[in-house]
Amino acid sequence: MFSQGESSSAKKKKKKPQEAAKRTFQEKGILAGESRSFKPHLTFMKLSKVPWLRKKGVKKIDPEFYEKFISHRFGEEVVHRIDLCSMLKKKQSNGYYHCESSIVIGKKPIGILDLLNEALRRERMRLKSKVKQIKELLLKPETQAKIRRELLEGRSLNSSDQGSDVDFSTALA
Repeated sequence: MFSQGESSSAKKKKKKPQEAAKRTFQEKGILAGESRSFKPHLTFMKLSKVPWLRKKGVKKIDPEFYEKFISHRFGEEVVHRIDLCSMLKKKQSNGYYHCESSIVIGKKPIGILDLLNEALRRERMRLKSKVKQIKELLLKPETQAKIRRELLEGRSLNSSDQGSDVDFSTALA
């Protein structure tokens, strides 16, 4: 199910942003031809994400289920970017469609989630840096020799040969 303006006044209101988006993507060389119609939309629900419904033969959502919400005002959302996504290319690792191009149309509002995400991103970067330093330290021959000595300390000479064959470079790869 996706949003489409039905009334002529709704279509006129929606037409200006559609035309601006189309023009901007064309200027970037993204939309070259007119072989397929350009229909910007907002997806609310995808039946393909509910396989058990498909198995039961449900292909469309019965309008009876959403008729009472047709005129419902769901709220407002500040749009700061419009993405042109490919539904044919492989999705990104986060599950979002492959993004061919984007148009930034304003500043993203900074909320508490944005601040938390930025703090988490910075902390992740610090941790990745520390892990990299630890790996580099563990791959140094002198560190590996010291670890072997400590592991073999207290063992008898007969069992000391077993621990000396540890290959740290493959263990840390």
